[in-house]
Amino acid sequence: MASGQGSAHMVIAIELGNISSGVAWAVGNSEPKFVTGWETQSSILSSEMNVHSALYYKGLRNRNNPKWGFQVSDNPEVFTWFKHLIDRDKDLPADIRFSPELANATKIVRKLQKKTI
Repeated sequence: MASGQGSAHMVIAIELGNISSGVAWAVGNSEPKFVTGWETQSSILSSEMNVHSALYYKGLRNRNNPKWGFQVSDNPEVFTWFKHLIDRDKDLPADIRFSPELANATKIVRKLQKKTI
């Protein structure tokens, strides 16, 4: 940039949802660009803007190398609803705090010996 002009800024947006998540960014006043190209089970890149909010740790041995999003297939040990584990229990509405999905997420975190922030 020429001297005297304001510096460009970058804005990054991350949406972490229960069902899907997405990432976008923009530099300066440009239109936002969305992350696509999420890796799938067949290693082909998806063109979707959102990816499934799901993790799968194939047993305790792979707890540092999870599958994510479109790489995850249906499995009872698929880890979803993990975003609520960063909230304090008392801040969660009762329907979420006592949901089977959150109970399963808590069970998987304990099994994997992971900690939430």
